Amino acid sequence: MSGGNAMKLYKEKIFVLFIIGLFIVISLVPIIKGTNNHTYSKTPNFTNRVLMEEKSDIKPLIITLNRISGLDYVSRFFKKSTIAKENQNMNFINPTIKEGWPQTINQTPSINWIGLLDPVISDLDNDGKSEIIIYAGGSPTKIYIFKENGEFFDGWPVSVEQVDLPGGNIRAPSIKDIDNDTFKEILVNGNDYLYVYNYKGSLIRTIDLGGRADSPNAFVVLFDLNNDGLCEIIAKSDIIYNGTWWTKLVVCNHLGDILPGWPQLYYNHEGTRIGTTIDPSASIGNFDDDPEMEIVVADQRNISDSENSYLGSRIHVYNIDATILQGFPTDIDGIIFSSPSVGDVNSDGYDEIIIATSYVDELSYSSGLYVIDRHGKILPHWPQLPKEIMLSSPALSDLNQDGYLEIVQGVGYAFGNFIPYTYIFDYNGNICDGWPQKKAWYDAHSALIGDITEDNVPDIITSTDKIYAWDSSGKPIEGFPFIWDNHYIWCLTMADIDNDGMIELIGSDFEWGQNGSVCVWELRKKINLSTMHWTMIQHDPSYSGHYDFTNRNNHPPNNPQIQGPESGTVKMSYEFNITSTDPENDTITYIVQWGDGAVDNYRGYQSGKEAIVKHSWRKKGTFSIKVKARDSKYADSNWTYLEINMPKNNLIDTPLQYFLKNHPILFPLLHKLIVLQSN
Repeated sequence: MSGGNAMKLYKEKIFVLFIIGLFIVISLVPIIKGTNNHTYSKTPNFTNRVLMEEKSDIKPLIITLNRISGLDYVSRFFKKSTIAKENQNMNFINPTIKEGWPQTINQTPSINWIGLLDPVISDLDNDGKSEIIIYAGGSPTKIYIFKENGEFFDGWPVSVEQVDLPGGNIRAPSIKDIDNDTFKEILVNGNDYLYVYNYKGSLIRTIDLGGRADSPNAFVVLFDLNNDGLCEIIAKSDIIYNGTWWTKLVVCNHLGDILPGWPQLYYNHEGTRIGTTIDPSASIGNFDDDPEMEIVVADQRNISDSENSYLGSRIHVYNIDATILQGFPTDIDGIIFSSPSVGDVNSDGYDEIIIATSYVDELSYSSGLYVIDRHGKILPHWPQLPKEIMLSSPALSDLNQDGYLEIVQGVGYAFGNFIPYTYIFDYNGNICDGWPQKKAWYDAHSALIGDITEDNVPDIITSTDKIYAWDSSGKPIEGFPFIWDNHYIWCLTMADIDNDGMIELIGSDFEWGQNGSVCVWELRKKINLSTMHWTMIQHDPSYSGHYDFTNRNNHPPNNPQIQGPESGTVKMSYEFNITSTDPENDTITYIVQWGDGAVDNYRGYQSGKEAIVKHSWRKKGTFSIKVKARDSKYADSNWTYLEINMPKNNLIDTPLQYFLKNHPILFPLLHKLIVLQSN
């Protein structure tokens, strides 16, 4: 071969090798940047993938795929995570007392206390304006209902028949349309019965729980557990059983008839019991694949369980048929003084239980803020806040709109020192930037979460001796904190009570041995219901403790449809089409569990817009794909299923073969290189 031809062949080889090398570099860029093996729809959106790890000594990777730029960003969070607040609009807020307020609760106290006087806000007569409902202990016990202007609602106050209870034996009224007559009912506890009133003040019925209705001092929960359109009534009651005091959980239908399998005994009062005037209430969540909701109930461990077991706590989860969900009960350290909250913290399509326990002595050293999954297991990186005193329930919100819930928790003491703070954690247990924030006193109730500055990002509001407010990054909102004369604001909620489109704060106070007061403040800021994530204790007037917006005239998306292959080959990527519609045309997130441990979230789809997603399986087997649709108000559809079988191994095993299979354009170039080499 002549020198000229040899040089020509050499240059051609160099060119072909350069092209192949260029393809390899381009292919490696996404890997270097942190890409996984998924291909996503062309529709611009954010996709968040949860890398589920049962055990790990470090925080797991959070991979966020920014579809707009096409780049993948990988972030490790070891200390703190950031909640960004865009379009800052920190206008000065000057809370002013609304005309007609405050109002005094004139009661004759029973045993010196008329109660916490939690204000409950609800539109009872469907006129578009909300009423303020308060239950006050005394002789007699009374239900007070005020109009938005401070006047008494027609037919109220009402004395609860033959009931004389101190404030420590009552909780706030539960409000819901129990009988589907389009008007809400008011339910309160007496000594031995629950009392149900209509909005006009007439007693509809009493409900016999088969035990005391005034002990334990817990909220009565109203919720449609089995989706039949009728409300169930969930209450705790103390009875004498085999000569000792027990607490039982009772579930009734909307007429007050106890359902089959109930009550269930779950706490034996024998031995020492540490408590306050507030007992943990039941909460509601969905922890399995059926559409029915489950009941979470927590208390101190029974003295009979083990030595000194009363210094720990136990969590039960019941199905509506009174059977215990598999994996429960679960034992945790510390004493429970507050009710659990429930929400899908890690966006895996199932609810988690978030509960705070308090440090009592060295036997409860591992007390703290826990997150527990549907199998009864404590999630990695929890508990947080060990050896603290926490009397308030956690509040939940997706503050940075990334599809994962943040947890807001107040503390009172730390290692014996009085240090009241409000903390915010991300779902991995990291303290968010700008937090904690210090207060003058501990929280009696959970924080409120909602936008009060008109920037469409939820803010954090708490009350103690003052009313405090911060934006989600921890910056104090101008005009806060503010005081209410010499009052301590034990209970606080927020709403638009007069239907003028503006936010009001509603707070209450009591004086030991004297009367109580309730007050309303105008913030003169527009209310945005889509940012009102947690506006009262236990989330809603039915006390579900469950983070969603189904109680706000919202409906969940329709069950999604998923289409794709039913069989395939290992390591091959397959395409699936997912669609759903939302009754309110909210944007939709699709949560997909691929059956191999991977969970993906596909966010930002318009109602009816098809999502095109891809996945590959790395081993043989039959896999059940599950997908649910979640709207922007956090209401979920049911699961939809598709089964796929991977009976074959991929014959392409080497990295080079796998690379060439995914880049068939290189075959002609390689063929050319081989021909050149042979020459």
